[in-house]
Amino acid sequence: MKNTLVLYETKYGFTEMVSKDAAMVLGPATCMKMTNLPRFDQYFNFVLLCFPIYTEQPDPSVIQWVNNHREWLKQSKVALLCTCLETKLFKTYLNSVSHILGDCVVYQNGIASKDCYKKEEAINTLFQIKRIKDQPDQNLERKKLLPLCEDFLMNHNTCVLSTGIGMRVRSTPVEYRYQNGFIYIYSEGGEKFANLLLNSSSSIGIFNEFQGMNQLRGMQITGNAKIMEYGSAAYRSSLKLRDLDFDKVEKMPFPLHIIQIKIIQIEFLWSGFSQMGVDIKQILRFDSLPV
Repeated sequence: MKNTLVLYETKYGFTEMVSKDAAMVLGPATCMKMTNLPRFDQYFNFVLLCFPIYTEQPDPSVIQWVNNHREWLKQSKVALLCTCLETKLFKTYLNSVSHILGDCVVYQNGIASKDCYKKEEAINTLFQIKRIKDQPDQNLERKKLLPLCEDFLMNHNTCVLSTGIGMRVRSTPVEYRYQNGFIYIYSEGGEKFANLLLNSSSSIGIFNEFQGMNQLRGMQITGNAKIMEYGSAAYRSSLKLRDLDFDKVEKMPFPLHIIQIKIIQIEFLWSGFSQMGVDIKQILRFDSLPV
């Protein structure tokens, strides 16, 4: 996994707050003031520099610090984040720093400072940084990654289905079946349907029991859920994945609902990837697979 170092400067504490939030979102991460930076033996794969803008520019001490540490920073991928009043001008504000660092800068943005701060917008910005940070540096070819993902899915049958709408969230351990980019969940009903009827976005977790950092194996799946029409041809076909017959299902005291989840993305964390010379976390986008 990639280790993140969040370095910040602050005068009144607001940028420190943003930086500590960033460290939680980007974790595993260490967060500290730039001026407190010790000599690290550990190599950080990703660095976030966060500092305030006053009089339309970073404090000269920040620019000087970046210039003094530029060779070290260029060994990592770097994201720049400023706290400012006019977020739409972030490129102008950050130009003096990005010019020093050059191509190692992979992301730049601004977060509205205290008087204009909107927490949801700020967290969404941090999430954007995380998505960039999590992209593997060494990717496994899609034609090799897909069968590994499908083998894992076919050799498990229990997952945690997470659904939500607004402040209401629900995680449910359920049995599933997998086929051709879809996950099928069979249920007589429950609270998860109150969420799915309003929001089709869903997330699934499938994992082995933890037995040590060198034996990690688990998946986070993002998908869109659909409640299949009871009795339809597709519904009847999906029953066969559970060795169920529609005539017998009809005799059950309660209707059996089938949730069909179209997989959008799989994030597969497996220690075995390291033996293939690639990152232990691989990402497979199903919507970009050839038909």
